[in-house]
Amino acid sequence: DVWLWTLLALGVGLSRRRRRRPASHPRRPAGASRGLAGIYIALMGAGSLSAERLATRAAQAQGFGPVATAVASPVPVDPFRRQIVVASDRAYRFGELRWTPAPQLRLAAREVPINMDDPAVVAARRDKSVADFLYWSRLPFATVDRQPQGTTVTIGDARYSDGAAAGRFRQIVRLPPLAGQAQRAPDGP
Repeated sequence: DVWLWTLLALGVGLSRRRRRRPASHPRRPAGASRGLAGIYIALMGAGSLSAERLATRAAQAQGFGPVATAVASPVPVDPFRRQIVVASDRAYRFGELRWTPAPQLRLAAREVPINMDDPAVVAARRDKSVADFLYWSRLPFATVDRQPQGTTVTIGDARYSDGAAAGRFRQIVRLPPLAGQAQRAPDGP
């Protein structure tokens, strides 16, 4: 967050300047910037929680169904804007919230299927890189492309994608022709 780094750097810079010159309480600017940083972090957290609640209510009002979770992520430079992901047990919806001049929430009508229970995705989970990615991912979704020569499974995280593409953070697994067809899920966790 550019504003947080600027605030902390300013506090350190002013404290160093005071220390070089004979001034009383050279640590005061750094302490003040740390306190202001704490307030800023608390306000950003409260803004995200409020945005998640607004998005949940809006998605339910639009008939999205029971909302499993909503995530409001801040965007670079603009602390008054959040990227929104609302999840049900079957799909994601994406949107944006602007706090100023008045709260404006826009959720897309398009739903992106999660597809994590597709047999090809179940087969792809055996790959260590996919298992590691899914351990990290908070809002995973998959696209499955079945071709005669094999199946391609792309797994992304909805926090970093709008669902149209897997985004910056993704894992791609190519399965042999039979692996992407319906099969029994492996036993155990």
